[in-house]
Amino acid sequence: MEEKQDINILFIEDEEGIVKPITKFLEKYGFKIHHARSGKEALEQIRKENFNLVILDLNLPDTNGENLFELIEREQPGTKTIFTTGDTTFLNGSKKILYKPFTLSDILQAIRETLNKKI
Repeated sequence: MEEKQDINILFIEDEEGIVKPITKFLEKYGFKIHHARSGKEALEQIRKENFNLVILDLNLPDTNGENLFELIEREQPGTKTIFTTGDTTFLNGSKKILYKPFTLSDILQAIRETLNKKI
């Protein structure tokens, strides 16, 4: 399981109960996980570091995830993104969406598909 990925992921999620288990799980696969609890924190991190992938909750306390996605695109064009949401009516044909609740294997599969890598 512990294989070096050299993949930097920004996980933008305000629900602490989701963050810890997912972070621990993905770190076991060698991913470097950074966490932001809000849009403001996410933009601060995006401006300091480059990310291979962003996992973005669409419902954050300080911003709409779609608006934040546009800002991230301006800062780091072409950054691969996975949206997470509890809103099963949300559709976006161009991005991977994980509907909550999702499993650890769901998120790993979404990362595989989005990065087109065998993990």
